[in-house]
Amino acid sequence: MNNQPVTNIIGVWRIINDLHQTSKTPLPKHPGEYLKEELLALKMTGAIFAKHIGASAKSIGKILNSRDSIDLILSLRLARALNTTPDYWLNLQIDYDLSIANALMPVVNHIPPLIPNEPHHERDVS
Repeated sequence: MNNQPVTNIIGVWRIINDLHQTSKTPLPKHPGEYLKEELLALKMTGAIFAKHIGASAKSIGKILNSRDSIDLILSLRLARALNTTPDYWLNLQIDYDLSIANALMPVVNHIPPLIPNEPHHERDVS
């Protein structure tokens, strides 16, 4: 993987594509792949599904092609239409995002830390 700084989304997508093709440990499936399986079982196109849930066909198409993320509102719509839960869709997205983030860490190694590296350093978010 190229360890040069990535400054735009196109560079990030290229790296993610490379990760999927070259990773020694398989990356989790993008949530769009799960959605694609659901739509195949329903024999429904992305455009028809998008209309059914009140989303744009373009946004559903991007998710089905692993080019966009499932957000909170979409997780609610998917859960309702597919008789699942928002947690299901958001957890799929989080698992995928964390896997990609961990694989991309070398890309940001050029950034010096501002906070010392302490074991289990967590911030109080309350």
